[in-house]
Amino acid sequence: MANVEITWALGADALTNIDSIVVHKKQNGTCAQLQAEALAGSPAPIFTDMSRVSTSYTDTNVGQGTWRYGVFVKNSAGVNVCDAGPGDSSATVTIA
Repeated sequence: MANVEITWALGADALTNIDSIVVHKKQNGTCAQLQAEALAGSPAPIFTDMSRVSTSYTDTNVGQGTWRYGVFVKNSAGVNVCDAGPGDSSATVTIA
């Protein structure tokens, strides 16, 4: 088991148009799958920040496998588009 820290940064102007920040995770998942889950709200995110001030989340006791994490901002129009890769809104982590 391992702990995985996810970090993100939002521009100050982005904070005026969001209701919450959510983190989703899926084993062997794709960016599109995470975005669809974030939009639907199901399954529930592993982290939700209604205060919109968080810049990190630590997922504890993550089991073996390849996991994709996605950080999304939500508002009345939906969620941001998922971008895959380090430094984008979604990236994978492999736990051996």
